[in-house]
Amino acid sequence: IQGTTGVELSAGLHWYLKHWCLTHVSWEKTGGLQLSSLPKVGSLPHVPSAGILVQRPVPLSYYQNAVTSSCKLLYSLFFKLIWRSIDPLVWSISLLM
Repeated sequence: IQGTTGVELSAGLHWYLKHWCLTHVSWEKTGGLQLSSLPKVGSLPHVPSAGILVQRPVPLSYYQNAVTSSCKLLYSLFFKLIWRSIDPLVWSISLLM
């Protein structure tokens, strides 16, 4: 596996594990680590000596969807602010009862 950055090297390792070792490494919600079928050290599948060139179809990719994170952050902040304004009111009402 060759690459000029850590991202390229890890993408190459992921491709090798997925296509040659028939294992899968992913987020927990999409299956997580599925390394039980990984061959033992010394019996890993060999790639042809000519090598395989895998190129990315796009120049950039993102760690997470920016829209999803922004929406989660917005709702998180909104509910924290609302709860802070409601919480003292709830406590004062419960003390009166």
